[in-house]
Amino acid sequence: MSGLGIIIPLKETLKNFPRTFLPRYIPGSIWGYLSRGEWLLTNFNVSHKMNIYSSLLEVIIPLSASLFLLSGSFLKFNFLLYLVLAVIILFGFWLVFEFSRKRIFPRLGFSDEKNYFSFRRWLLGNFIFSVNWILMGLMTLFLVTIFNNPNNQLSIWSVQNVWNATLAYCTAWLGGFLVLFVPAGMGVREILFRLVLEQLMGISSDIALLVAVAARFISLLSEGVWLIVGILIKD
Repeated sequence: MSGLGIIIPLKETLKNFPRTFLPRYIPGSIWGYLSRGEWLLTNFNVSHKMNIYSSLLEVIIPLSASLFLLSGSFLKFNFLLYLVLAVIILFGFWLVFEFSRKRIFPRLGFSDEKNYFSFRRWLLGNFIFSVNWILMGLMTLFLVTIFNNPNNQLSIWSVQNVWNATLAYCTAWLGGFLVLFVPAGMGVREILFRLVLEQLMGISSDIALLVAVAARFISLLSEGVWLIVGILIKD
């Protein structure tokens, strides 16, 4: 939001972001963004059009970062192919937004001064979400080591194991994201997670499913924690 010239205090974000985004669990996947849009309009005079634009960025940046990491799976085949894919992903999405900013959004009533999102911020957003996906991969690897057979333990210090767990999480998230009619990708993400974990981590189907469900539970639990934090913050 700050990259679009809209400053929202951190306290207000912590207090209201988790609460207003809860409706995303309603089938359709857009209700959380609409709910947050009403909050932004009421409290910070952010128009619905600007909320749509910022929400698109918020969706596309993690999508770009996940595809960027997934393209790394081509490293073992061809380094040049990986570089080409990485450049296409990082610059391709950016060029689409630049085209939209110059050709499409002005016709929808956006102010050019406000909706410009610099390439530096674009790269920073991709970096932040790449770190986020790697942390999710670490969480996944921890769960695998907890539930897996003690005789077949995977080292959490192995870069390859962290990488495989990260790719599994990104793939599952991407699949759940693309199925719009399922709230927050529930069920779809877990099925994909199980299948990819079996292939990349070499664990049994039962253990992979247990890890997938546990990862979802931890995600919901962490959202609940931030929801409580927001409730405890006083006006």
